[in-house]
Amino acid sequence: MVIYVVAGTAPYKAILVYDVSRWGRFQDTDESAHYEFLCTSAGVPVHYCAETFANDGSLPSLIMKALKRTMAGEYSRELSVKVLAGQKRLARLGFKQGGVPGYGLRRMLVSAAGTAKQQLASGERKSITTDRVILVPGPAHEVQVVNDIYRMLVSETLSIPAIAREQIGIDAYDLLTLLNCVFVPRSLD
Repeated sequence: MVIYVVAGTAPYKAILVYDVSRWGRFQDTDESAHYEFLCTSAGVPVHYCAETFANDGSLPSLIMKALKRTMAGEYSRELSVKVLAGQKRLARLGFKQGGVPGYGLRRMLVSAAGTAKQQLASGERKSITTDRVILVPGPAHEVQVVNDIYRMLVSETLSIPAIAREQIGIDAYDLLTLLNCVFVPRSLD
């Protein structure tokens, strides 16, 4: 939308915005003000539908917009603190917080009571909010590869490139990640 306004090709004469926070809940309030500035300087006025003040450029209007932008940024900051605390709490309880599981691991869906329900395939998501995901050992051959790698690293003190060359060269393992990418020694050099 802003691209059309700046280019002068906008097929509209005004922009209706629900409230000041809809430009973005940025920590830097100037960033959200910048979008409004781009529109008004291109001759397209911005009207806030749910705000109690008129966006008329008056001093009270400017103060209210600055206050609302600051409040939106603070709301975003407080929410991110709460979300992070919740994710940390769930991680401490042993639940996976997203991302691809490491080689030799799989994601297991568990109920709120902790009962295993099913193993999740790559890209599959949980559908019930109270369910959780934990990591479980994957196929035996992948677990054996991981055990061999740790043994070579800890007991035999081999370097990571040497371990990769040995695993692929001598044992002829095709180390495939869950993304189906072949693991090759030169990627570690």
